[in-house]
Amino acid sequence: MADLTIDDNRKLLRYSRLQTLNDCPRKMELQAAMYEENGGFVSLDTAFGTAYGAGIAALLVSNNNLFEGYMAALLAWDADRIPLSTEGGRSLKSFGDCLLAIEKYHNEVAYLILQDWEVATLPNGRKAVETLFVLPLPKGYYASGHIDICLKHKRENRFSIREVKTTADPAFHEAKYGKSSQAVGYAAAIGAAYPDAEVERMYEVYHTANREYTCFPLPYGKADAIKWLVGIVAESERINIYLNYGVFPQNGAGCMKFNRICSMYNFCSDANTLHPECGVKPVTVKDIDLMLGYTDFVKYLNTARA
Repeated sequence: MADLTIDDNRKLLRYSRLQTLNDCPRKMELQAAMYEENGGFVSLDTAFGTAYGAGIAALLVSNNNLFEGYMAALLAWDADRIPLSTEGGRSLKSFGDCLLAIEKYHNEVAYLILQDWEVATLPNGRKAVETLFVLPLPKGYYASGHIDICLKHKRENRFSIREVKTTADPAFHEAKYGKSSQAVGYAAAIGAAYPDAEVERMYEVYHTANREYTCFPLPYGKADAIKWLVGIVAESERINIYLNYGVFPQNGAGCMKFNRICSMYNFCSDANTLHPECGVKPVTVKDIDLMLGYTDFVKYLNTARA
């Protein structure tokens, strides 16, 4: 696995960071400069989602060993900030609910998947769980992402990108994920790393309130990958404009989200200057699984299946 040092953390473009950029450019700038994603906020929702995702990945890596799934969830739960005894409420997101969800996946889903698929092995020998990829972009920017799970078909030259999600929304729909660029970028990264293989993408969604699984298989092709690359390069140009002007504008509509005040609210306007902790901060991306090349990536787009 490789490491990469970037001269300015604001030039490292992750999916979550780009979402923040669209919510409020100033918040993205502050978070990047303070090495703080998601405002440092940890909730029962995030604790549940992280532990659940770790448990599902462990089941698939271990050939559906339930004990391995339980242990991975336990180690991933942020017990320092969300005690294991925290009640899940109506959304059913306690640690106990997390274990029940993993057991249900073990009993109803994993064994079916593992009949035809296995967790892929990356060129560096690591299993393709939380796979970190980096793609250089023009002008010193980098696209990056963590792929939840990448499966390889046991008999065919096919890969399946699996994004593991949880929700308590009673009205959730495929539209919540269908146009998202997240899994498109992940599929493009795997496609570029394995240009002779077919790649598909799938969202696996666990509804916590009714304890049901829904899978959304989504199309992926050359046009999707091209639009993803154009989009992320355009976002890098947008950030470059802010850097050249020395101002990341605020978006007042983003100061309240999910009934919570933005963690940056009290100091994002300090004399219209950077917060004292801000400025150009280098960042080192460690343990990169797939270090892609921009030229090779564009070549892949020119030859990928439509």
